[in-house]
Amino acid sequence: MGVPNGYWTWAGMKARCLNPNHKNYHQYGGRGITVCDEWMTWEGFFKSMGDRPDGHTLDRIDGKKGYYPGNCRWATKQQQIDNRKPQKSSATSKTHGINQRTKGCYAVALSVHNKSKYFGSRHTLEEAIELRDEVFYEREFHRLVLMY
Repeated sequence: MGVPNGYWTWAGMKARCLNPNHKNYHQYGGRGITVCDEWMTWEGFFKSMGDRPDGHTLDRIDGKKGYYPGNCRWATKQQQIDNRKPQKSSATSKTHGINQRTKGCYAVALSVHNKSKYFGSRHTLEEAIELRDEVFYEREFHRLVLMY
């Protein structure tokens, strides 16, 4: 018999929130994101959430709150994108295409026609802006309609 659909999602949720050695702990447990007592067991989680539908992942409706019934759902990739906190969207923004990461570096990513391309990280905002501008003009993204 195989592992139930959604089991590894549940296990990953717990690891991110409870294990300080997990690579993403700083974005979850380290930020105070918790797992409710009911969901500490697979049975409790499954009772609330049921099977994970194909093409869906576990989504917190309010990303500032923890994992518990009423704040979680099975969502498509597009639903998760729509649920993220708003990013700066002005094409004239100094930081357009740059996101500050939790470890203090700045990631550069540009999106064209709903496809995002990651170009790397830099330690300072100024270096990230330089990389973004270099990529933007070198690859002629400035000739395309950018969709952020």
